[in-house]
Amino acid sequence: MGKTTDRFLPFPVSDRKLTGTLKRQFRYILAGVLTLALAVSLLFSMTRFFEQITYDAISDSNRDFAVSVNAMTETLNSSMVNFERQLFYSNTISTLFRKDGFTEAEKSYIMKDLNSSLNAADFTEAIYVYNGYTDTVYSTGPFFARKLEDVNAIPIRDLLSDRSVDQRFHAVYCHEDGDEEHSDHNYYAFIFYELYPDRTPKPNALVVTIHDDWYQNFLLLANPSSDFIVLDLAGNPLLYADEALCASSQPYYKQIHEDTENPPSGYILGKNRNEICLYYESPDSGHIYLRITSIRELVPRFYRFRQITTRIIIGLSFLFGALLLALLFYSFLPMLRMKDAIRQIDSCLTGEPETDSALKATANEETLPLKKQLENVVSKSERTSLEQILYDMLLEKRPADADRLFKTAVPPYGLMLIQAHHRSDIYRAALQEHPEILITKSDNIYACIASYAFPDAQNAFAKQLADTLECRVFVSTLFSDFQELTSHFGNLRELHRLALVLDAAQTVVMETELEKKTAENSVSTKDFTELTARLKAGKLESSLAKWQEIRDRLYTYRYDSFQYILNRTEDTICRILKDLHSDLLTEEERLLPEHVEQISDFSEIDRTFEKAFAVICENYSEKKAQKYSNLAQKVKEIVEQEYHDPELNAQSIADRLQLNNAYLGRMFRSAYGHSINDCINTCRLEESKTLLRNSQESIDSIARNVGFSNVKYYYVLFKKYTGQTPAAHRSGEETI
Repeated sequence: MGKTTDRFLPFPVSDRKLTGTLKRQFRYILAGVLTLALAVSLLFSMTRFFEQITYDAISDSNRDFAVSVNAMTETLNSSMVNFERQLFYSNTISTLFRKDGFTEAEKSYIMKDLNSSLNAADFTEAIYVYNGYTDTVYSTGPFFARKLEDVNAIPIRDLLSDRSVDQRFHAVYCHEDGDEEHSDHNYYAFIFYELYPDRTPKPNALVVTIHDDWYQNFLLLANPSSDFIVLDLAGNPLLYADEALCASSQPYYKQIHEDTENPPSGYILGKNRNEICLYYESPDSGHIYLRITSIRELVPRFYRFRQITTRIIIGLSFLFGALLLALLFYSFLPMLRMKDAIRQIDSCLTGEPETDSALKATANEETLPLKKQLENVVSKSERTSLEQILYDMLLEKRPADADRLFKTAVPPYGLMLIQAHHRSDIYRAALQEHPEILITKSDNIYACIASYAFPDAQNAFAKQLADTLECRVFVSTLFSDFQELTSHFGNLRELHRLALVLDAAQTVVMETELEKKTAENSVSTKDFTELTARLKAGKLESSLAKWQEIRDRLYTYRYDSFQYILNRTEDTICRILKDLHSDLLTEEERLLPEHVEQISDFSEIDRTFEKAFAVICENYSEKKAQKYSNLAQKVKEIVEQEYHDPELNAQSIADRLQLNNAYLGRMFRSAYGHSINDCINTCRLEESKTLLRNSQESIDSIARNVGFSNVKYYYVLFKKYTGQTPAAHRSGEETI
């Protein structure tokens, strides 16, 4: 029996071997625990790292939008200041500013002029003129003149009473509480007044109020969502997409306002980390732009990724705890050693070596090393930082400096604008040939810069990108002075905006193409007046020919002239359509998209305008025909009622209707096929024929009674129309 046992146990199992095996397993478990702890910590750190990158990217996007809204605000404020400045120094306002008042005749003129100024712009709501010498407020409301203390609009009264220099040239949000008959009233006010040398306000002031809906819709046009709000320096809401944001924004405002170390733009996470506030503080106006939304709605994919990561971390934590328990078992419970000894014995009996560790090692070798993953993340982060620097240089937010972008590249440099679908597509196509290339996105197009040895290399590379990515590429001339970067970018961006009038087959567009365009505008007001006249005359073919004439000139213009002429043509058509209450207009009362870049082909413009021309011409043709018919009927009624009057003729009727005699004659002939005088003579002759047969009056008397002052002319006319004399007609003779 002993021999048999020795044959099956080639390696005798001793206490020392069992102890060594237990120690190895203890070390394996300890290494597993440490590895698991490191994995959980690293996973958590990477999650936070990607979370921060995601939030930073969203914050930058929000900042760009807020900057655009801020620029639109400044532009709108400047326009309002110019409008108020012109109004402030007008003769009407100067009359209201006089210390000695004005006459009743002047008052009528002033009220008319004020209302004309109010109606000149569709966004204005009311005008208030404050005479500080008489403490009187004049307005376009139901009460023309009132003392300042009697003004019903409390915000206007407060604004005129406590004039602050900070409120000049800026929109002031005003709110008036309603009552049982009137609802709450919200609007924006712009105040304008002069200052003494010591910066104190002069007595007189002008306030123009505008509709809050118009102001907010104008500024929120680029952001239709309901999570955007603008606060002033004191934290008061100036502009918001949803009234609920007024209350929810205050905690974030306090945190931004009280913490002086906060950057001018960034993000703040809510208490439960499920809500995020993206903010941007304007350095010019001091306004704070907030976007408050839930992370789940803002970045749903990242939110799901974070939930999955959290579950993984929880699972790994449970596994970590389980391994710790196993470690305790192996350390403190001797009974487990017996189980291990039994397993070792079983392994010796079967003669099968342990292979689990080898399999795990093989699996780990096939996995990408963590260090390599981190290196990739750091490399991408550095490239993202350089792309942001390039973006700021293109927008002239920082000086152009090649050393900030490139480590080894040397001049000359070349800039391209690429209409690709995604940044990664360009990198995949370009990095192998130009590893130093940098790409950033500006105005919905990708800008990339690199170093090229000579122009042919740049052109060949541009052609390769255009063919590979199947898109259009705009290429600058090579430049050695990096300060010329923004100039070349401006030229390429202008060419991109002129894509509608470029050859569609031209996939590589050189910067020199811009030299073929002219900045001079040869389309005058006379052309648009002529187009309007042709449309209102119902002449479709003539209107299309005029548009074709203007269209041909558009192809030769640079962007500013091109955009101006196109917009003015559209405005001319829209005004006519608005008068006709046409449903062709969008809610913004436009025919074309807001930006030319949104139009893929010029034929879209042609089709839109041709459709509008057809509608206009059809409407005006119908109106013209109806107008002719109504006037002709009116003239005929006058003739039938007053043909006995010897003074009645075409000229007297035209004078009565205050119309041109020739125009009225053409209209009447178009409706009835004969002239007005023929109609008058026909009525008189028909009446005379009846009198000749049914009365005994003399022919001369009948002629005068029916309206002929010249009896001889009556004889001639009667013979011409009936073929017989009045006497023959009375005697009943038939015409041969």
